[in-house]
Amino acid sequence: MGCKIGANAIRLYDQVVVLIARLFRSLRFEAIVEPIRLFAEASPNSENQRPDILIRYPRGFGRSIILDVAITGIDGQSRPTEESPDRHLQVHHDQKIAKYGHLAEQSGFQLIPAVFFHTGQIHTAFKDLIREQIRQKIIVFEGQPKPSKINSVIKW
Repeated sequence: MGCKIGANAIRLYDQVVVLIARLFRSLRFEAIVEPIRLFAEASPNSENQRPDILIRYPRGFGRSIILDVAITGIDGQSRPTEESPDRHLQVHHDQKIAKYGHLAEQSGFQLIPAVFFHTGQIHTAFKDLIREQIRQKIIVFEGQPKPSKINSVIKW
């Protein structure tokens, strides 16, 4: 039974990575899945460290962004509680920052962990990135957007 759960978790993770890359490509960004030798200059021993997606120069950011995906709760180990509904997402977010934060900063990238709960809950750091990209896109085509317009696009 454990192998089936593991295989399903890997399949779900792969699908989410591809979907996020496709989302950013639809916004006309270069989204590179599993870029190699990204941290070679900052750390010669970093060959095995590959974040999931590199997004080159998204609107509103002065530098490229590294996204590293995590999906929580598939194994039943990290579930939200009433006292702390976002704790499970924050734990994985903090793990991603610990893993790549220093290397990303040294290499001139901004790291944004893309952390999801298997039922669809999304960590605020990734939601904020999506919200900003929607806002920037509306500015380019329509001028200053109203918050209600941004929210309606996000809900869609």
